[in-house]
Amino acid sequence: MFSFSQEICDNGVDDDNDGLIDLNDTADCNCGDLKVNPISLVPNSSFEEKICCPTSHSQLNCAKNWVQASTATSDYFNTCGYIGKQLFFGQLAPTPKFNGEGYVGYYDTYFGSNHYKEYIGTCLNKNMVTGEEYQLEFYLAYGQGPKDISVSLFATEDCSNLPFGGLDNYIGCPTNDVGWDELTSDTLVLVEKEWNLVRMRFTPTKDYSAIVLGPSCQLINKVDNELPYYYLDHIIVNKSELFGGFSLTESVELCLKETTLGIPIEMNPNSIQWYLDGVAIQGEINSTLKVDNSQKGVYQARLEFDDSCMVSKAHKGDSAKWGIPVVSLRDSMVQCSGVRYLIADYTLEPKSIYWFKDGKKLVVGDTNILSCTGENGTYIVKLEYGDSCTYSDTISIEPFETDSLNIWLVDTLIGCQHEYYLEGSTGNKNSVFRWFKDEFILENETNPILRLTSSSRGQFSARVYSQDSCLLTDEIDVFSPKNDDPCPTNFQVYNVFTPGLDEFNAVWLIDYIGYSSIQVDIFNRWGELIYGYSLPKDEGWNGRVNNIGNLCPDGTYFYILKLKNQYTDKVSRVNGLIKLISEQ
Repeated sequence: MFSFSQEICDNGVDDDNDGLIDLNDTADCNCGDLKVNPISLVPNSSFEEKICCPTSHSQLNCAKNWVQASTATSDYFNTCGYIGKQLFFGQLAPTPKFNGEGYVGYYDTYFGSNHYKEYIGTCLNKNMVTGEEYQLEFYLAYGQGPKDISVSLFATEDCSNLPFGGLDNYIGCPTNDVGWDELTSDTLVLVEKEWNLVRMRFTPTKDYSAIVLGPSCQLINKVDNELPYYYLDHIIVNKSELFGGFSLTESVELCLKETTLGIPIEMNPNSIQWYLDGVAIQGEINSTLKVDNSQKGVYQARLEFDDSCMVSKAHKGDSAKWGIPVVSLRDSMVQCSGVRYLIADYTLEPKSIYWFKDGKKLVVGDTNILSCTGENGTYIVKLEYGDSCTYSDTISIEPFETDSLNIWLVDTLIGCQHEYYLEGSTGNKNSVFRWFKDEFILENETNPILRLTSSSRGQFSARVYSQDSCLLTDEIDVFSPKNDDPCPTNFQVYNVFTPGLDEFNAVWLIDYIGYSSIQVDIFNRWGELIYGYSLPKDEGWNGRVNNIGNLCPDGTYFYILKLKNQYTDKVSRVNGLIKLISEQ
């Protein structure tokens, strides 16, 4: 007599006597593979982590890890603050995906022949690998404009290429700038008031480290004066092979020496059964499972749905992996605001977080983000995992170096003329300047040096965008230029001298400034040359012929001067009379 039985997959018994119990009996306990997303290479992929709550549009800086990828500003929305206005964005976004709070939005339009396209960008947690197939998934919602649109993913090998396009609002898509490639693009028709799933696959040809997501390069098909607007949420990028099954979550209780495994919060099965090494753990049917950290083996959860089931990926219990958490502190400046934060990163979720500054405990609440604007010093963060079980990190912060703009007046002497300039510096040699006089822009003046005229006076200012796309300004009041003579010349001739026995007024002298040399020739009343010499090389006339021998007779003598200007080398001629009075 023969009997046949079917394996029951959740009772820990080999029901069909084939030597295989529960999940190990793959013939009888097989589940279809329900797709669930892997961990994204994109940090803060659902925009839930925030540095601040947005209060208006153009505040993507409030979303942790994300930057305004274009000068045309995309928007961050969060139910803790700003969620948009129908006046600007048409329909407001549906409830954020997976019951979250944050999401973003962008315009895709044009004005005349100028493209106005807004993008979001971020550095990846890990570089893409050349030649591997990747998958991009995200959700898109309609705001206003056409419902048939195209979206594209762009990437760069250098994260410092974010943002792209400099100060050009109308540069269009990233490939109009250097260092950017389009990885993939798709055209779709959106359903209103829903989050529309978009899925694309691509194979990178470089090891890209940063991405930009938004409208494609093509001109959108819109009605005149229309401002097409769309919302984005839940951006997942990873290798295609990882989009299958689901991974268990884990939370390690170090001091209790146990780990809590769980299923992803977004999953909502009808029933759950936990397994160790493929055998059902009796009574473990909740969404979490507490495991002794010393217990080795493979843990899995089997989920039952209305018309299907699925089994998690194998999760290996490993006391070496469930070890000491890593805690690290870093400081961060909010773009263009001067606001500074300390952020505590950790590998395992703590029970409590405490902050200390210069040895004193701070009352800031249980948070891993601490505002420290203008507060330099030594900070300690302590993460508590249980009684007498804490891990910490220390950081000392100094004043944060930010870009600044300084302008000053330069007075340069060219020949015998004053030349006046305004000069500016930001520390970035590629800065593009905009100069203003009394609040009016000076067209075509984009260099860091501005030449002034002799009549230039008033309030001058310069405006420059920093490498972080922050507006820098400085101003200076320019008054009337100097009116002093930069090349003064003068001389004085004494028309009487009394050579003789004493030392007073015994030599005929010439006082002068601004002349490199003076040729002096002295004649008597009959036109005979008495003495010729050159200043400053030779001595002045002592009243004798060629400055030797006996004194010349008293009387009036005639001189001729040839003066050489030290600035221009120009020679001028002057003549006059000298009266010699001998004291003999």
